[in-house]
Amino acid sequence: MKQSNWIKFTIANGTETLQTHKERALHLLWTSVFTKLEQDQLFLIPFKICSTDGSYRSISFVQALTKNDLDSAIVIFNEFLNLKQENYESLQVKDILFVYRLVKPNSKITSKAISLSPVSINKDKPPFSIQGYN
Repeated sequence: MKQSNWIKFTIANGTETLQTHKERALHLLWTSVFTKLEQDQLFLIPFKICSTDGSYRSISFVQALTKNDLDSAIVIFNEFLNLKQENYESLQVKDILFVYRLVKPNSKITSKAISLSPVSINKDKPPFSIQGYN
């Protein structure tokens, strides 16, 4: 496979909910494409959807993963979908898209995946301000 191009892998959604179909789609992508890669081959992948009106929506940021990261990818994409669920509840999803790119060996990747650690919030001070006031 060429390492410089983005490759689109599309799975028709059918009648399933996005939450259910997303995991099956991710497993299909993994078994069809990523299991054939070298053990340490890194690839970049975001999770996207296409609605019935033809608009594309990104569900997640681009993640840097290897073929051993399927479980992590499921958790990451589930978290992103849970965060954006309200925005997409009424949207009819036509396709699930995974656009991926193989990363050349020795490329510099500063962060492999998002951190799933909890964020601490200072309860004495609100995490926002309105016109400069807390």
